[in-house]
Amino acid sequence: MKVAQNKDGNPVVATDSAPKQAICPRCGGVLELRSRRTMGDGCLTYFWRHQSNNNTKCTGRRRPVN
Repeated sequence: MKVAQNKDGNPVVATDSAPKQAICPRCGGVLELRSRRTMGDGCLTYFWRHQSNNNTKCTGRRRPVN
């Protein structure tokens, strides 16, 4: 997920300067800022992930867990 919400409901884009935690706009769960290296040029890309695999049925997940 690239865009989450802060506690005031404003959108927060996943970047290196984003806060470490945010709120899922779909289920209201806690999201953690994560990063990984891209395969092509090795640059860091940032994204939001549900904390500790909580909210497995959230429609905002890339692949909801059954």
